[in-house]
Amino acid sequence: MKKAILLAGGRGTRLAPLTDRTPKPLMPFSDKTVIEYLLFRLAAHGVRSVMISVGYLADEIQKALGYEYGSTSIRYLTENTPLGTAGGLVFAEEYLSLGADEDFLVLSGDCVCDFDFSLGEAA
Repeated sequence: MKKAILLAGGRGTRLAPLTDRTPKPLMPFSDKTVIEYLLFRLAAHGVRSVMISVGYLADEIQKALGYEYGSTSIRYLTENTPLGTAGGLVFAEEYLSLGADEDFLVLSGDCVCDFDFSLGEAA
């Protein structure tokens, strides 16, 4: 099973005042929010388990996404104090439950990309 962790705990201060009441991952992008677009792309490439490290306005993200996105399950880890860039990854390490040779993706929860997340897999 492919897994991913999305880092979505920051305040998004460069987008203020837009992010004063809405976390940056929930900013609109086309017909979805930024994080929904990312979840859509991950699911399309077989990612079935996503952990989202949240902090700022965490309840808004959880309320918007719930615990499933299509066939992908979502789990949240809440940073009670800001952990800084990639701090959410260190915080999540014990919860990832990775096998010895298991890979996972780490992405910013507010990125918009068109990567092929299936690269490196056997055809």
